[in-house]
Amino acid sequence: MKKVKIIKVKLQKDYALVKPRKRELKSYEEFGVFLIQLERMPESAIRRIMGDEYIDTPGCYDREKQFYDTVIDFMIANLGEDGYERLEVWYMKNPRKVKKIMEYKLHFNWR
Repeated sequence: MKKVKIIKVKLQKDYALVKPRKRELKSYEEFGVFLIQLERMPESAIRRIMGDEYIDTPGCYDREKQFYDTVIDFMIANLGEDGYERLEVWYMKNPRKVKKIMEYKLHFNWR
């Protein structure tokens, strides 16, 4: 009977398939709240706050939220990976503008 030598091999993650992120969000929960607030705001108010850096968002999360697990999934599905990443980078680079968006008072009730 032949003896078989068992060799343990460590599998390494294929880093060519993973895009490295320069910065990570501190809290995806806070970012999700920001996205919901952004979705509920009128486009004119968003354009006024974002200025030249305006990123168009779908604006229909309240109607379609039952089809998605989270608002982040909704944004990725509607904006694509690149659009979502642009929005995430904008969020991290513009804390003052994010604060203005978060403090924006909605003048009507969304359902």
